[in-house]
Amino acid sequence: MREKTCCFTGHRNIPPEELEGIRQKLETTILELYSQGVIYYGAGGA
Repeated sequence: MREKTCCFTGHRNIPPEELEGIRQKLETTILELYSQGVIYYGAGGA
């Protein structure tokens, strides 16, 4: 199951002008990982 899992973490405070770019990069990354068989995702922080 480890090969099919990806976890994300990040900063609490993201400047508003960076949100859209980060959202787009995250979506692209998740779609790429999904195409490689990753089906479990976790997100968290401190």
